Amino acid sequence: MNDDIIIKKLREKKEQAFATLLNHYRRRVVNICFGFVRNEQDAEEIAQEVFLEVYRTIDKFNGEVPLKVWLYRLSTQRSIDFIRTKTRKKRWSGLKNLFLDDDNHWQLSGDSDASQQMETKELAQLLATVIARLPERQQKAFILSRNEGLSNAEIGKVLNSTESAVESLISRANRRLRELLNNYYNSRS
Repeated sequence: MNDDIIIKKLREKKEQAFATLLNHYRRRVVNICFGFVRNEQDAEEIAQEVFLEVYRTIDKFNGEVPLKVWLYRLSTQRSIDFIRTKTRKKRWSGLKNLFLDDDNHWQLSGDSDASQQMETKELAQLLATVIARLPERQQKAFILSRNEGLSNAEIGKVLNSTESAVESLISRANRRLRELLNNYYNSRS
């Protein structure tokens, strides 16, 4: 079933269309959410909210962008909203989960040696912390590029921006991440 048929059937409130939508996009939506919140359970919950929102608001979907772009937009926005809410509730809580998923996105190589595993975990936590310090649009562009492997043109559609603006966002995100990591390592020496 292609996206146009899925949309048509969703508007008719056909249960099979919702199941097809989930089969086609669930994994990608969860991956996007995980890229932001770094917790599998939270990513799953946010993804559920995204799909429920799609189901409730499909009649408002005007088709100006492809369905997957709309899903990416909803996923990134719900993830950012979740982070804001969580930050307000636990101002000083850190991100504690490693960047691991079934596709091994952002997975750091593990070693059976306990000290190596500890170092890997610390590095993953540091990376999560510095990514979270990026400005919101840079964070979105960086995660969609690195975690989802989207092209700049695809990210531009998700962020409602030009391809060159996305390229600039990713470049600035990379520069800022290098700066933050350099500052961190220089302060430890």
